[in-house]
Amino acid sequence: KRGFPVILQCFDGDFVLEMAVKTTVPLAMIVGGRMNEKTQWIESDVAYELFYGKVVAFNMNKGLLVHKDGTPTGIVDRLHAGGAKVYVWTIRNDEIPALFTSVQQELKTIFGFGVDGVFADFPDTAVSARRSMLLLESGHQ
Repeated sequence: KRGFPVILQCFDGDFVLEMAVKTTVPLAMIVGGRMNEKTQWIESDVAYELFYGKVVAFNMNKGLLVHKDGTPTGIVDRLHAGGAKVYVWTIRNDEIPALFTSVQQELKTIFGFGVDGVFADFPDTAVSARRSMLLLESGHQ
């Protein structure tokens, strides 16, 4: 209570649910996903509904936002409908997924899905991409 925000985040869903009844500190569920060997694409087996009302955010592996063909999975809208913010990790200039030709294209796509924020190892790139999108949305170039 000294004027700085604290959010407890964890990959372990059982721990997050346990903490939800023990603390008033805001909680975030980190969702990593797993590779489906059959489809060769990342997927999640998290029952998100269990966390609605208990977490303020889901911090998602960015691969969970898109299908293998690059179309949105709808997870951002689903989690927003459950009352949570959605952040994705990790955007890197030097690790661009095969679906994209540049980190700027990746960021534009991810921001276009309506995420609330991104974890980025090159924050200047993420801030620049977001600023450009906001200027375009407001009609300024």
